[in-house]
Amino acid sequence: MKEHAKFILDKLIESYENSAYSNPFIEDSGRVVRYHMNKYKKVYKVQDYEIREEVKEQLEELERLGYIHITFNSDHKDIITHVDLNLEKAETIYRDVYGKDPKTLVVFQIKELLENVEKRLSIPWIKECINDEITYLVKNGKVHAYMGKEKETVENLCKVFLYLDGRNLSYIRNMSVQLFHDSKYFENNLKNNFLSIVRKYEPTYLQAKEEEYKMDDNEIFRSLGFLMYPEEFAWKGNIRIYLQNGDILDSSNYQKGFLLQADMLDDIQRLEVEKGNKIILVENKTTYYQYLNHCNENEIVIFAGGHFSPERKRFYQLFELNDNLIYLWSDIDLGGFIMYYRLRNEVFSKIEPMNMNIKMYNTYLHCARIVSKDYLDKIKQLIEKEDMPEFQEILERIAECGKVLEQEAITLQTM
Repeated sequence: MKEHAKFILDKLIESYENSAYSNPFIEDSGRVVRYHMNKYKKVYKVQDYEIREEVKEQLEELERLGYIHITFNSDHKDIITHVDLNLEKAETIYRDVYGKDPKTLVVFQIKELLENVEKRLSIPWIKECINDEITYLVKNGKVHAYMGKEKETVENLCKVFLYLDGRNLSYIRNMSVQLFHDSKYFENNLKNNFLSIVRKYEPTYLQAKEEEYKMDDNEIFRSLGFLMYPEEFAWKGNIRIYLQNGDILDSSNYQKGFLLQADMLDDIQRLEVEKGNKIILVENKTTYYQYLNHCNENEIVIFAGGHFSPERKRFYQLFELNDNLIYLWSDIDLGGFIMYYRLRNEVFSKIEPMNMNIKMYNTYLHCARIVSKDYLDKIKQLIEKEDMPEFQEILERIAECGKVLEQEAITLQTM
């Protein structure tokens, strides 16, 4: 197909795809799909006879094929004012010109795909996403931009959803090979779409966003059980590691701390802590490394990071405790409080907060960070509901001062 004809037909099909005509779920709106030639004026110069004739000749060939209808200026019969798409020929154009299925058929296929996938899903936020997508598709004849422009992208995202729903904890590239036979396909073609969906629907991310904590891409993937590389668990102190093969490792021999990779968890039977020792989970890495130089011999100091991943939860659940005291030392903010309750509800039922009190807050108030009005509104709602009784007093103080205290502000020498 020649240049002018192809350009204008492309524009007509683009308008068609963005119109109600390409949506098989709604009635004909009665409007036409039209391209006005004044939009092509940089090329279609009416004073240039040769160009006029060249464009006219190419468009008349499309008209002979039945693809379009040409309308000429009523006063100048050789000047084209606009071109209308012949909607009855839309399917033929898709197949003969573009070599692909008609848009209306693709919409039906995507709807059927989404409905079948939704039935197989169990994770609530993914089901919500798929149901929203079906509703949007029926109304608009297309999916949201984050689901991709092509049916193939939608199909492949659904494969990832089903893989995730199966709770297959995996490295991202292993998952990509299993699903797409290409270790980098997910990162190169689906990663951004997938992250956009997570940021709209996934509860852990949305909760972090409410706390004004920005999860980076790696944290998001870890929270879902996807890893780029093995997650690492760092601590200092006396933990005896009982392996499945009967061997025992003693981490107390490592004065600078011990590092365990997540891919070793399957080899571990249990982690044992001596009676009388206390366990301290430290949220932030800077404070963790600083505290290693100040901790006592009977303390086991573990770097906790932010929102714990499924793998880190497995690590915690390997601990066999002997009435050991367990503490969380975190930021004095919503994120830290929620982290505490999540740990208490899901892993350590007797965990207690450490250095997350009024005294510490007041001491370092000059280093505290100002938070937004929306953030303070959430604080006030928690105060009214008394949902966080362990932190009720400090919540009231945060509401009064309008600031939160990050763990890194605390100078260890003054504790």
